[in-house]
Amino acid sequence: MTQPTDYELARAQRMAENRRKMEEMGLVEASRELTAAAAAPPLQVQAGAERAPRLKKRRAPEPEPTSHEPTRLSRRLRGETALSAEAAAAAGRAEAEAEGRARRSTVRKQLTLVEGQQLVAPFTLWSIGVTVWDLGQLHCGAWAHRYWSSSGCLFHHAYPVGYWASKVVFGRTYEMRIEEGLAGPLFKVIDQQTGAAFSGESPTKPWTDVCIAQRTGQRISGPLFFGFSDPLTQRAIAVNLYTPAELAAARRGERVAAAEVSPEERVARELCSVEGIGEATAVVLARTTALGGSRHTGLESLRSWASASAPY
Repeated sequence: MTQPTDYELARAQRMAENRRKMEEMGLVEASRELTAAAAAPPLQVQAGAERAPRLKKRRAPEPEPTSHEPTRLSRRLRGETALSAEAAAAAGRAEAEAEGRARRSTVRKQLTLVEGQQLVAPFTLWSIGVTVWDLGQLHCGAWAHRYWSSSGCLFHHAYPVGYWASKVVFGRTYEMRIEEGLAGPLFKVIDQQTGAAFSGESPTKPWTDVCIAQRTGQRISGPLFFGFSDPLTQRAIAVNLYTPAELAAARRGERVAAAEVSPEERVARELCSVEGIGEATAVVLARTTALGGSRHTGLESLRSWASASAPY
């Protein structure tokens, strides 16, 4: 018979010591009960015992069938012909023109004069912070009819050549001037701090360029910033610059016809009679020398050049 090893003797001694401590603490009976419960067989579920209710299966909603019909139809599938498309375009232009005339007639303000009021530059328009330094003079030479405001402006008035005003905006002082252009007024806005000049054929164009240069993301009304939307400026121009005939025409929303018309103006008026050619395009065609090397004398001259230049 083999003798127990030292490890076995030490293990038996530790087990006896632990049992003695458990007897002193009264844990021997509790240990026996736990051992018996662990050795007991598992409980058997009797037939007919209550069971948890089974959950009802849910179905995801089926997607609705999509239509395979085209969302956009060509003009041919819509039954439109070239003739009907042209008629629709003509009707649309007529409707837009009628709507524009109605809008302009309701928006435009009438010029009113105050008896005995004397207005001499310089003066300041406190409503928008514009100082008018010089009213300038009415242009009576070539293209005189283009030196008047467009039909969409608040007032019907002339754009005097030499007009000079200033305004502080965006933390800088800007000077505004009107000069004589090639075929109409030239509007200039000059940054007094940097000397940068912006120009265009309408009062809004240079101010738009200022906003782009300053990256303001704003839109500015050129007539408003030039001071032409204020009744005080309108009265000053009417009292100091208009003749009686021009004042009467301004109040009617018209212009005084020039006594003489330049050859270029006569060509431009003839070209405006062609459907689809506006005044701005007609002026360019009347003044250009790029179409044949010289300025055309009329519609027939332009047609002859186009016919001769067409490839065969």
